[in-house]
Amino acid sequence: MINLFQKFKALKRSTFVFRFSLLSLLFLVLFYTFSFWVFKLNLVKAQDQVDIYFEPNIAVFPPDTTFSLTVDSKSEGIGFIRVKIYFDNTYFSLSQEIETTPLLASVIEKTGMNEANTNGQILLVLGLSAEQRQSPPSGVFELAKIPLELKTEETNIHSELAIDSQDIQIVSIDAQNLDFLTENADLLANIEVTPEITPTPTNSPLPTDTPTPTPTDTPSSPDPTTLSLSLINPPILGSQFSTDLQVSTSTPVVGIDAVVNFDPSKVEVVSIDDNKLLSGNTISSFDNSAGLIRISQIESQGFSYVGKGSVAAVNFLAKSVGTTDFDFEFAPNSKSESNVIAAASGQDILTPPQPLSIEIIDKASLKVKLTTSFEGTSGHQVAGIVESSDGFSNSFSTDTEGVSAPIELPAQFIGNTYEFFAKVTGFLRKKATLLVDSGENLVNFGSLLAGDMNDDGVVNNIDLSLMYGSWFGGGSADYNKDGIVNTFDYWILIQNFFKTND
Repeated sequence: MINLFQKFKALKRSTFVFRFSLLSLLFLVLFYTFSFWVFKLNLVKAQDQVDIYFEPNIAVFPPDTTFSLTVDSKSEGIGFIRVKIYFDNTYFSLSQEIETTPLLASVIEKTGMNEANTNGQILLVLGLSAEQRQSPPSGVFELAKIPLELKTEETNIHSELAIDSQDIQIVSIDAQNLDFLTENADLLANIEVTPEITPTPTNSPLPTDTPTPTPTDTPSSPDPTTLSLSLINPPILGSQFSTDLQVSTSTPVVGIDAVVNFDPSKVEVVSIDDNKLLSGNTISSFDNSAGLIRISQIESQGFSYVGKGSVAAVNFLAKSVGTTDFDFEFAPNSKSESNVIAAASGQDILTPPQPLSIEIIDKASLKVKLTTSFEGTSGHQVAGIVESSDGFSNSFSTDTEGVSAPIELPAQFIGNTYEFFAKVTGFLRKKATLLVDSGENLVNFGSLLAGDMNDDGVVNNIDLSLMYGSWFGGGSADYNKDGIVNTFDYWILIQNFFKTND
């Protein structure tokens, strides 16, 4: 009996829960249905909202402006409109009677011009005529024309042509009051920009005309005719260098003779290159014993040369360090040395040429300096390779002081800064920077770092295992050069553990 009662009680409870759940579900369905229709009605309402505004929405007076009171009813057919408009009659007035749209032909009320200009208010009440009920206006259409004129000379006026949103009614063809949105028009009048004050210029008396004498043309003198030598590349002991023989003339010429003396103990001529400045023949010779150069160049018959250009390049070998001069042989009115012959007169028009003075510098060489972990009488004697950052490479060996013999450097190194690298078997590569000068240069790499037994650029366990293979023996693992590989050499190696090449 008790079990039956408990079952009945449980059934009753479950029935209550079921009914409550069903009611909750029904409530949710009704709530969302209601929300949907509210949303839809609001959407329709927004779509049916009527806009009423002026075109243009801003005007500057003068000149007079006629405003179009415009309605946009979207898809709604309009059956009736009441609208009140304000303007400031202190500054503005209607210039003529308001003209209303024929689309709402029944003019129930329209404020006249005189009344509007007296109180600054316009009331328009328009409706459909009986004939128009079948085709009410919709969409965008003009409701009325409102012509305004300016009636004041006061400046910088800001006002409005305003729609009274509290006194407006728009009714659809099916007698429904429609929502609306209004927009006023801005009225600006006699706008002035404050001018900047510009000082009044003071009249200055006009200058008295003074006759200017007419200049007398003076015939210009021709530029002097010259021969010159210039250096093309620096003269370095034991290397070739070149000079450029140039002529400059503003007078037409037909021939050039250059005779140059040089010191054969300092330089010697290697060759003369004809640059064919003049169109005829070139004849040249040199004597390294006498220190004499002769170069002659002529124009072809009927031609002449005017301008500045290179006659020839003279290539020399620098034999000893020091200063030396190249002198032109020249004497006025002499026809056996340097000459430049004018085409018109056949006379020598060359001005005295200036000598070229040069300094032959010593070639550059490099000495390597370094120290090692070596002990005993052998000092710091090692052999290795020295390289530069631009590809120069040369072998070297050092004496007990760790200094190598001079290594000749390329001539283009002089005056430039380079990075040099020294590599000795069993040691990490070291770097040093040097500004190369002519003559002997010393590059100091400092103390080499021992331990790179396999020359792979890093000191690690591989090098240590190679050292173990030489234990109690000799060879490259004997870093202190005491004749045996042991813990002293081990200590030297592990000081540089995991260090790498520069």
